[in-house]
Amino acid sequence: VGNDGPIRLQHSFTGAAAIDRAARAAADAQAEAPVQAGAFRTVYGNDEIIFEAPGFEIPTVEYTRTPFEQYHSDQDRPETLSAAALDETLAVVLEMVGLLEDDLVHHRLFDGVPCLSSPRYNLYVPVDDRRLGADEAKALRRRWNLLMNCLPRYLEGEMTTLQIAERHGLPPAAVRDYIAAWEEKGLIRSEPPPRRAPVRRL
Repeated sequence: VGNDGPIRLQHSFTGAAAIDRAARAAADAQAEAPVQAGAFRTVYGNDEIIFEAPGFEIPTVEYTRTPFEQYHSDQDRPETLSAAALDETLAVVLEMVGLLEDDLVHHRLFDGVPCLSSPRYNLYVPVDDRRLGADEAKALRRRWNLLMNCLPRYLEGEMTTLQIAERHGLPPAAVRDYIAAWEEKGLIRSEPPPRRAPVRRL
């Protein structure tokens, strides 16, 4: 990940794990150039085949900057690496870890629909991004409006923050912060999602 090529993402075997969502969102948020993504073992090959083996099935993603001509040769030396590329990769990986650590499920502590625009809650999001053109801004407002209308139904402890963000095409960090505001108002409680039981060794 230290050469000058763009970051590429290889998804896990199923492509549907939390780490897949986090890896894609992190790359979109932090990478300088658009990130190409591919299915399991279609971008490059490393130890993911071991982690994903039957009986373990640990969802494993990969960031790479292939092709890297010097790989496994005497030309693979520190001076061939780019500090900027390494910094960018680190930013992407740290973003992914942060998204996974904050990927919670949420439980509502109310019935009905809270009045988001009331002074008591002040949870209505007026979307006004001046960096966007008129059509893009309108589409973004629609996505946020739909999220605000649907969020009460997602608060049954089943959908995670990343799943909600993905469903509405919104940045996970922004959705995380918005849901945290609901928790600050006492409307919900959040907790880590249940984890799969570890595989029993024979």
